[in-house]
Amino acid sequence: MTVSCENCIVHFSSCSVLKGTDLVPLLEDCEFSAVSGYRKKMYPMVDAWPFEMIYLSRLHKARHKLLEPNAMRAVDKVLSAAPYGELKRGLGFQIFVAE
Repeated sequence: MTVSCENCIVHFSSCSVLKGTDLVPLLEDCEFSAVSGYRKKMYPMVDAWPFEMIYLSRLHKARHKLLEPNAMRAVDKVLSAAPYGELKRGLGFQIFVAE
């Protein structure tokens, strides 16, 4: 049985997983729609949990069109603006969307 990753969103909920990582091959080879996660260490990790709840809530609200790149870019735009933007930058959170 072959499992397809096409049109999937992958979120790495761990410190520094995306630090120094080139995600283009991952997005292209696995055909993910988007990859998200952190580029910094968060201590304590509990600081990231409220942000993750906001992020997952936004994904849930956009679920009917989430696999479209523009929908993921819209989620990223909301998270980059006030009141979430400062927290997003402080955590080193990023969303990489397939082209």
